[in-house]
Amino acid sequence: MNGKIEEDLNALCEEAKKLGAVYAKAIKSSGVIVDLRVNLKCRVPICAFYGNSFMCPPNVMSASEFQEILSRYSYAVIVQAEKSFPDDIIQTTQKEVNFTEVFKDKNYLKSLLSAAKEFDEIINKIESKCFGLGYRFAAGFGAGACGLCDECAIKHPGEPCRHPFQARPSMEAVGIDVFKTAENAGLKSGPPSMDKVTIYGMVLVD
Repeated sequence: MNGKIEEDLNALCEEAKKLGAVYAKAIKSSGVIVDLRVNLKCRVPICAFYGNSFMCPPNVMSASEFQEILSRYSYAVIVQAEKSFPDDIIQTTQKEVNFTEVFKDKNYLKSLLSAAKEFDEIINKIESKCFGLGYRFAAGFGAGACGLCDECAIKHPGEPCRHPFQARPSMEAVGIDVFKTAENAGLKSGPPSMDKVTIYGMVLVD
């Protein structure tokens, strides 16, 4: 790693923390793990957003296509953030021991989408900073389903994405094993928490 790229990657990580991330680490792109089974989990059990969002499968590139693209990158900035749930959501989740049931709660899903939306703003700003540093192929990937619109334009045939410069697919959407990738960045990932959400994003840099 030459001096300029090391300096730039460190600057990107520091910027992510200033924007609200609790952790940011630059790793070689080889540390980003792609697994076809990640996309399987979009369908088994079927996710509510599968086929219902421009930013979710099958409307984004496949894991195998992303793997090929990833091989052309040198580095990735892995970003982690945490957001606590409101008290009423915590009370709801504490009544359930089965996360399958928790995910059925509309208020819980709304809180997740809100957290993802705020987090994706960090990813977009880091991506933009990359462009400013001269990395024209920089590409950001957010967390979870896109929450920019109450209803995705995909449900209206012929209508394009309303926020093309803000909307980004998640790491999971393109087949990234988020937990293994986070571990490669020095993060310890644990089971889901009932009182807060821990989310991850990534910006490819080259």
